[in-house]
Amino acid sequence: MKKLFILLTFTMLCSIAVAQPTISKEERKISIQYLENTMLRLKKLTKELSEAQLNYKSAPDRWSIRDNIEHLINVEGVVWEIIHKTLQSESVANGKSDITDEAISAKLAIRSETTPRFKAPESLQPSGKYKDFQETFAAFVNEREKTIQFVKKTKEDLRHHFSSNPVLGNLDTYQWTLFISAHTVRHTLQVEEILADVNFPKL
Repeated sequence: MKKLFILLTFTMLCSIAVAQPTISKEERKISIQYLENTMLRLKKLTKELSEAQLNYKSAPDRWSIRDNIEHLINVEGVVWEIIHKTLQSESVANGKSDITDEAISAKLAIRSETTPRFKAPESLQPSGKYKDFQETFAAFVNEREKTIQFVKKTKEDLRHHFSSNPVLGNLDTYQWTLFISAHTVRHTLQVEEILADVNFPKL
């Protein structure tokens, strides 16, 4: 009887483990480091800049550094909603993404003359809604910390819930966290382009 009870208990625990899979420690570590490092890189690039520098545009139709940060806030907020909405849907045991984890960075986290440009929807474009850059960057950090804490603590099965990304195709919810960081790298490169512009203000 005792052996039967132990066997049933073990079977039940195994069933719970299978029913509640989550990302591996390595996957969690990779995503957290990517989220943290991309945030810190932007902080380092912008912390000593004046308002004139932060608001400089190389052309009327180009974004300033401040505009890029506001866009990142908008995107991260939307992705946060996508992740949580996707996790409310049924998991797909045999589901498959349209792209590998590594390819997300390879496709997004680059910028050159031949790199495809993606026009952001109006809802994701900057509108100058923050009073100054300090408030803008604080909002960016707040969004990023929320995402980092989610990845650190979640026990959700991020690998078996899927939703479509307009640029990358079908992604699992873990890959959406990688998308946030890769998208940040893309705009960090845009910030670096602005800093290197010949007409960029000295002060």
